[in-house]
Amino acid sequence: MSDSLIKVFVSYAHDSQEHKHAVLTFASLLTRSGIDVELDQWAVGARQDWSAWAIQHMIQSDYVIVVASPQYRRAGDGTAPADVNRGVQSEASILRDLLHSDRAKWLPKLLPVVLPGRTIDEIPMFMQPYTSDHYVIDRITFSGVEDLLRTLTEQPANIRPALGEIPVLAPRPQLLEEPIADPAQMWKLLDRPLHVDWRSEYIDGLGVQHSPTLEVHLTSPQQQTRLQAKRLAAFEDELVDIGRQRRLFTRVEQLEAGASDEIAWAYSATGGIAVHRNGQRGAWTHLPAATIGWVLMQEDVTERLVTMINTLLSLDMPNTGLLAPAVGLEPLNLVRIGSEADLHSTSATLHMTYPPHIRVPAEEALNYGDLEASVTEVADELATRLIARFRKECR
Repeated sequence: MSDSLIKVFVSYAHDSQEHKHAVLTFASLLTRSGIDVELDQWAVGARQDWSAWAIQHMIQSDYVIVVASPQYRRAGDGTAPADVNRGVQSEASILRDLLHSDRAKWLPKLLPVVLPGRTIDEIPMFMQPYTSDHYVIDRITFSGVEDLLRTLTEQPANIRPALGEIPVLAPRPQLLEEPIADPAQMWKLLDRPLHVDWRSEYIDGLGVQHSPTLEVHLTSPQQQTRLQAKRLAAFEDELVDIGRQRRLFTRVEQLEAGASDEIAWAYSATGGIAVHRNGQRGAWTHLPAATIGWVLMQEDVTERLVTMINTLLSLDMPNTGLLAPAVGLEPLNLVRIGSEADLHSTSATLHMTYPPHIRVPAEEALNYGDLEASVTEVADELATRLIARFRKECR
């Protein structure tokens, strides 16, 4: 931790008196915690050139906190009327310019903060709300801002242990190598596709997600018994822990978890995981947002599916022998196939019509062991099938 004073500039929009008061309370708490905070509500006295004042403190501060709100999102995205919130529009444009001028320097200095009552959807797009860290403040208390304070003061919650010595490992006995299975032969065609409960069929009670969401489900044609309701209820906490361990959720995301007599779930604003009493398990996550819409990329979809399938396989559930995967994507508006370069493009070719969703049904199954040993190959195959259907059905 640095012994020098930590200077922070708070950039926010004057959405309402309630929002201004929340920002003031938040800034006061940081100040009482030893952070030198610069806030416009404290800049009283002589007549100010607010633009020059903001530029000076943004440049001189160690960090700039951007407080999420609807008006700041519009200002940051360039969709606000020119004569509304001119001050925050000026601040947001300066921050965009600083970020583009030296990304390595300014990315770690710009900290998006979501106060109680706000959502990460109100973080401006140039701050990368879904692909970079942000700080959700559940309550404006010391414990509520702990993660943010650890970042500001460079005090991590977990310390890397000292590097030990490399152990001496005895060689294992030589074994005859088994032939590697042909990936195409791992898939077993079922007599008919299995029923899948898709995310949109049970998400209404858990919170609606408007961004294009990739989902994967594992179900079994051999499931003979249903999970007991008591076991299902125990999944409420397990799903939170496993989702964080597998990095389906970040450590700073606000999560909701719960269970009914038919399903247990844990989800954030960017993804989730669920277990059904019939043995189906599923996970979902957002596509990466681009400057215009969202981009569907083969390698990215494969990587996300690998994370989600590994998460689902790590759940403590009965091994039924066969598992049939199903993948889907919805909603599809403003989604296009592309590459990483398209994420930052200011022009895009979009489809004229979109179906409500794209789904690859659970019509083929794999042995549990084959799936566990070949997650990347299976995920790549599922990604290929999904993108092929997208090309076919979107015009």
